[in-house]
Amino acid sequence: MRDSGATNQQTAVNRRDFVRAAGALAAALTLEGFKETASADDGRSDGRRSNDRRDDAGRVQDFIREVKGARLFDLCPTWDENSPIASVNPKFSMKLDATHANTFRNGQFDQHLSFTSEIMQWSGQHGAPSIDALGHIGRDGRLFGGVNAFDATSDPRGLGRSGVGAHLAMDHYATDLLVNRGVLLDVATFLTGKTSKPLAAGFEITARHLADTAHAQGTELHRGDTVLIRTG
Repeated sequence: MRDSGATNQQTAVNRRDFVRAAGALAAALTLEGFKETASADDGRSDGRRSNDRRDDAGRVQDFIREVKGARLFDLCPTWDENSPIASVNPKFSMKLDATHANTFRNGQFDQHLSFTSEIMQWSGQHGAPSIDALGHIGRDGRLFGGVNAFDATSDPRGLGRSGVGAHLAMDHYATDLLVNRGVLLDVATFLTGKTSKPLAAGFEITARHLADTAHAQGTELHRGDTVLIRTG
């Protein structure tokens, strides 16, 4: 942990490298047919590989090179006391629960060591890019599939920890949906005609605005796409 009043600082390079590596691994694992061909080759008595397996291996390497060379847009915000967040969520706060002053010669270590550690509190919801679990939103006391919303969150340790609605928690999110096509709809430019002019505060973006923006951009949306909406 860092002894700083903000998070996500000075880690951009490492995070980018990690995302590229993770994306490359995910891409390699999702290429259909590679595992089946490899299994079939394992049973060959001559120890040779089939042409299909060599072709699959080449496609994997080509795809990994493309992912590593792709342009990466880092959506991770910097969290500090001034970070914007919806009023329904707690603001970011951090305090040191251990300092060099109160850990030095306190009898726990060798009378020479001191350290710091911090406690941070914040909600990443409505203030940063995030993925919502299916159980995040309820309507009329019910979650997706008719699950009782109150029972699903009766245990403060988290959604589903009560034994109800566990399948709607984030750890059950379909992992095959984490790597997909990203589409940017520049609603602000479409409506204002200027790239530098944001939409007015409180402006409601409707489905019609999204459809018209996509049409104007010549963008075709597909089921499963991740859509980013630019408001200015």
